[in-house]
Amino acid sequence: MEERKGMKIYIGHSSGMDFVENLYQPLNRSNLSEDHELVFPHDDSTKLFDSKSFLENEADLMVAEVSNASTGLSIELGWADLFDVTIICVYRESDEPSSSIDALDCRKFEYRNKVEMVEKLEKTLAI
Repeated sequence: MEERKGMKIYIGHSSGMDFVENLYQPLNRSNLSEDHELVFPHDDSTKLFDSKSFLENEADLMVAEVSNASTGLSIELGWADLFDVTIICVYRESDEPSSSIDALDCRKFEYRNKVEMVEKLEKTLAI
């Protein structure tokens, strides 16, 4: 039987950002990907990922890149909150996330660049 890898972490984001370059690649190269199972909703295709079911039944944590307002991401954050999934919201220092994020029980932090984003997430998750 294969030993379970750390937490199952859902990575949420706006489809309007370059998520492959600015989120998926840096996280895949980090210690986070070695210690946890990172779930990228658009890793293999642009098909709709069943994030509601994943957040309800499998996710231990959701990391949401909230620099850009996004209806889809807001819905996913609502599901994560409803299903008591721990949420960490990250955003670029140059951006102001939607004030609706304040309605969530989540940890928030800003970052200057991809390296700092990964470092702060690793520190937050005690790697």
